[in-house]
Amino acid sequence: MSSYIYLINENQNLVYVFIRAVLLLVIGTLLIRFGDRRFKLNNSFDLLIIVISGGLISRGINGSTTFFSTIIGLAGLIVTHKILAICTRKSLTFESLFKGKRYLLIKNGILQTNVLQSLNITKSDIKEQMRQQINTSSFDKVLYSYLERTGHISFIKKE
Repeated sequence: MSSYIYLINENQNLVYVFIRAVLLLVIGTLLIRFGDRRFKLNNSFDLLIIVISGGLISRGINGSTTFFSTIIGLAGLIVTHKILAICTRKSLTFESLFKGKRYLLIKNGILQTNVLQSLNITKSDIKEQMRQQINTSSFDKVLYSYLERTGHISFIKKE
């Protein structure tokens, strides 16, 4: 039995690569579901977790890292993500640090030019999003516009 575990852990034979791939798919899915069901890539932290997890899994599949060290690394990432998610829920400082904040771009039809400049957003960028989302290119029809934490621009139209 221990010889099979050793072979799955480190052997480069294609059969064992396939077995590691299947096992890591199942284990990785379970770990991510345990950690947080809302990986939506809506912030840089979620994206980074996905990229690092992918790197760990690929190294575990091709055998450059042992199978068990891959599982331990994945579990560590997911537990860290879970802990930081709890911290961001309980602390505005952590939330701002890890999830960012929204920025007011338009207030009562008036562009907030100093904010736009600091974020490197042009008037054309705003107009393009207005045409796509609220079917207008007139700033006068917008009560508020925000650059959300996800990087999307949202609009609240005047009544």
